[in-house]
Amino acid sequence: MMEDVCPDITRDTLSSLQLRRLDVAGLARGEPRPRHRRVSAERLAANHKWLIDRVTGRLAAWWPDGIDLQWLHAEAHATLLQSAVRAEDLMDMRDAAVGVLNAQLRRLIVSTDWWERALARRALPLCETWRGIILAGRDPTDHALCSRLRVSPGELAERFMEMTLISAVDPARLLPAHAGAQADACHVLMGLPTAQQLAAALYFEEELTLAEIGRVMGISPERAQELTGRALTAIVARVSMARSATHGLSA
Repeated sequence: MMEDVCPDITRDTLSSLQLRRLDVAGLARGEPRPRHRRVSAERLAANHKWLIDRVTGRLAAWWPDGIDLQWLHAEAHATLLQSAVRAEDLMDMRDAAVGVLNAQLRRLIVSTDWWERALARRALPLCETWRGIILAGRDPTDHALCSRLRVSPGELAERFMEMTLISAVDPARLLPAHAGAQADACHVLMGLPTAQQLAAALYFEEELTLAEIGRVMGISPERAQELTGRALTAIVARVSMARSATHGLSA
């Protein structure tokens, strides 16, 4: 779980300013400002801080240096507060906040300099290299991948972990949706090592956080992220190969 990165006094000040902006906007539209709304919204947001851990815990356990976690966490707190202001009740808060947090954090990550570099220079080349080794009739072992990519085993593990984060933020950039994509992915998954199958199933089907997957499997959250990324790399490479073959035959 991510640590609380904002001192209380700073967070409270930001929360008050955010609520004042929302109140002013509401008054400009002629909306009445309920008494004690600010206090109750702050309390509601504070009681749902676990949602931030939940959403970020699905995105990553290991975070690359190119993403400022303090900034990301502060933005998540502000977004949660906005959801609390608009929520009518606890159920409304819980349901709405998850979607809003997911969308906002994804937008923020895509806006970073890290995003395009990670996608274009590391994730896509990793998938292409994996596919090239298969097409050459060899197994995509770590040794073969490290040799082709000219990276160390530790750097390769980081690339797999980045794959999980990139896929969580914008899966279509890695594997555009098409008819039969889910069936193709499931077929590839069934041929992977058991640990990768389990990590991917717990992540995509059970929607567990990476920390929860680690507890289930008896491994670290970072290792769970790596295994999920390994499965994703195989799926992206294999499905793209199948699509290329299909288009070639149809042509």
